[in-house]
Amino acid sequence: MSSPARATSSRRTRPTLAHAGVRRVERRGDDGVTLVELLIGITILGVIMATLSAAVILILKAQKPIQARIAEAKDIAFLQTYLPVDLSSAISSDTTPTLQPIAGRTLPGTNVATLTRTDGTSGTYQVAYRYETTGTEWVLARYEIRGSSVQRIVVAHELAAPPIGWTPTQPPTHALSLVVRNQRVQQPVGSDLSVLFKSGASFSTGGAGLAKGDQLPTDYSGGIADPGQRADGYGFAWFWTFLGALGVVFGAIGVWLLRTQNDDAGVP
Repeated sequence: MSSPARATSSRRTRPTLAHAGVRRVERRGDDGVTLVELLIGITILGVIMATLSAAVILILKAQKPIQARIAEAKDIAFLQTYLPVDLSSAISSDTTPTLQPIAGRTLPGTNVATLTRTDGTSGTYQVAYRYETTGTEWVLARYEIRGSSVQRIVVAHELAAPPIGWTPTQPPTHALSLVVRNQRVQQPVGSDLSVLFKSGASFSTGGAGLAKGDQLPTDYSGGIADPGQRADGYGFAWFWTFLGALGVVFGAIGVWLLRTQNDDAGVP
């Protein structure tokens, strides 16, 4: 027969963490990342690096053509500033390639057109456009000749280089050509100078030659094809669309990973 003290002690409950006010926390296996999460992270990082590399390559490839178009646009601005006025104000022109307009002085390059203009009074002066080389590039230089005074300015820098076998005594038709307007009528109306750039783009501008008493054009539609306006916006639009699509994909993957992690942690 058991004693009362032993019976009392047998009815006692052992103290637990709950009685002591201590909450038991179960440890979860979230001390690190799983192999699947590591592989997903590496895959996302590889996609991002590949996208950035493609973007850098695309920018580097597009940089040179853009710079060429900017240079051509500057040339077009200079050509539009001088050529139409010179051709419209000319009373005579000479396109002989070997022409030297200044006696006792040799100008470099090949003569494209030497124009005689009036100076607003009774006198005249000459403007010579010459195809010449400056360093490693071929340019169109404008010489304004007033007696013994000669002023030179380059109006086009991005001209096409001459082909093999070309000599300065030949017309530079590979880069420049002066074409008379309205050749079907007896009285032509001015001239147009066609310019071929080394990028393959072309540009044409001219003047009506009204100083020679020419008539206004009757069947010349005009129009100037500016190669600087041929934008490559479609390529940039597709590029940014591609980047936007990648951003949406990465965002969806991030949301999926966040939900997966919350499910593993038991967070609703």
